[in-house]
Amino acid sequence: MNTFFSTPLARRLVVTVLVIISLYVDARAQDAATHRLLLSGFEKPLDEEWSRDGANGGSPFDVESNVEKVKAGATSARWEPSRRPWLFLKKCPEDWSAYQALRVWIYAQEANGQKINFWINADGEPGVVEGKLRSYYFYQLKVDWTGWRQVVIDLNQCKPVRSPRGWNQISSLMISAKGGGAEPLPGHVLWWDEMELVGL
Repeated sequence: MNTFFSTPLARRLVVTVLVIISLYVDARAQDAATHRLLLSGFEKPLDEEWSRDGANGGSPFDVESNVEKVKAGATSARWEPSRRPWLFLKKCPEDWSAYQALRVWIYAQEANGQKINFWINADGEPGVVEGKLRSYYFYQLKVDWTGWRQVVIDLNQCKPVRSPRGWNQISSLMISAKGGGAEPLPGHVLWWDEMELVGL
């Protein structure tokens, strides 16, 4: 006995629906892959993107051009936390709500357990605020690898401290090897490259 789904018209309809679904899924996957915002390529001059004191105190990094220590582009950024423990991104985007992760390449010379803090301030106060407790999202990374690693920080894993206003009201990004139980280890060096916000 013939049913509707055994007719040529029905078969064409089913194939058409499956093709549309396949195209939609593929488009979503491509959109997620390209949904990214570059925060820093760590190209020179580094002091246009980064500060060591939250103002105009110069770059906390040294420019690195050794090809083994460069992941993308022409240069990376060499950071010695014991000399300059704080990193401040000068031009921080305000709205992070469309992204799921912060992604950055880091080259570690030694897997010595150095703790690196990410302070994502969300209190409406840009830069450094003296004498005021801030509201922020916090994530701590432990350096337990050598060579290059692409560190992916899921924003949902960042701990809210006090009363951050939300991922659409980010005021600044600070990175440090100090505070939050971290102390810079003497002689420890890291190389940074290609930091971006991404949709997963």
